[in-house]
Amino acid sequence: MKKQNRKKRTPARSSAQRNAVAARDTRRQGEDAFAPRTGTRYKDTVFRDLFKDANRVLELYNAVADAGVSGTVRALPENAFLVRQNDLAFSIDDRLVVMVEHQSTWNPNMPLRFLLYFALVLELHILGSDKLYSAALVRIPTPEFYVLYNGAGALPQREIRLSDAYMHKDGEPMLEVTAKVIDINWSRKDPALGKSPSLEGYAYLIHEVRGNLKQGLGRDRAIGEAVKACMAKGKIGAYLKDKHKEVAGMLLTEYDYETDIRVKSQDAHEEGKAEGVDISTEIVRALIEKTPIEEIAARFKVSIEKVKQMQDALAMLPS
Repeated sequence: MKKQNRKKRTPARSSAQRNAVAARDTRRQGEDAFAPRTGTRYKDTVFRDLFKDANRVLELYNAVADAGVSGTVRALPENAFLVRQNDLAFSIDDRLVVMVEHQSTWNPNMPLRFLLYFALVLELHILGSDKLYSAALVRIPTPEFYVLYNGAGALPQREIRLSDAYMHKDGEPMLEVTAKVIDINWSRKDPALGKSPSLEGYAYLIHEVRGNLKQGLGRDRAIGEAVKACMAKGKIGAYLKDKHKEVAGMLLTEYDYETDIRVKSQDAHEEGKAEGVDISTEIVRALIEKTPIEEIAARFKVSIEKVKQMQDALAMLPS
């Protein structure tokens, strides 16, 4: 009888091996923390794109932390399940900082998300190292967590704690995670906005979009007019000068995304939602590159009318 050729099974990687590979891949991203990344499962929002710049990130941190820090800013490893579309994760010297822009209904579970992300970073960079089991104290970065609240409703509280979720509360908790909450709605004039022109300009942009929508403007025109208003007033002017069409495109996808969240069922998969955002972003990019409308519609399997609506929105922006 002929012997069957059996393929050798690749042994499953242990948790430590997977962590080592993840840490290696993170290091391979290079020293330029704010260089464009490839292979991510979602596209950037305006918030993340604006604060890719290290100088703007440092300005933002000093505003919300009420500090005067100057140091080297580096991005932290991203994880599709923990770092979402409107999250920033970075380090400044010996600080590990995570910021989340919060536009939707108030979510009290942010401290739990922060805890999971911090644990992930520690696991990638410390566990598996001989230092963890040595007699010497292992030094870790000081974590700081911030929620930048941009929701339409009133800000419920200025600080949220992990212990608020504990089932049993008796005495001081042995594990605590605290997050500072800053209201970045432009009309509410939080002091942080006055300390960061980039944050103030971004808040004004969102304020204008919402105001235009309330006045009855369609989504596309509301966004186009908001971008033009910011440029006229010099709000995040340097950023919008080079990227105003891309910004309009990102806002179009963000508002598409928020609409999808409202109308889809609660069990809709996050990956499916992200794919919808990706498609809208790619359509905007194709329009900017002067790709024919019919070709765009066929490529992305959307109606010609949908593509024309997005084209009209971009046409309202200054060239």
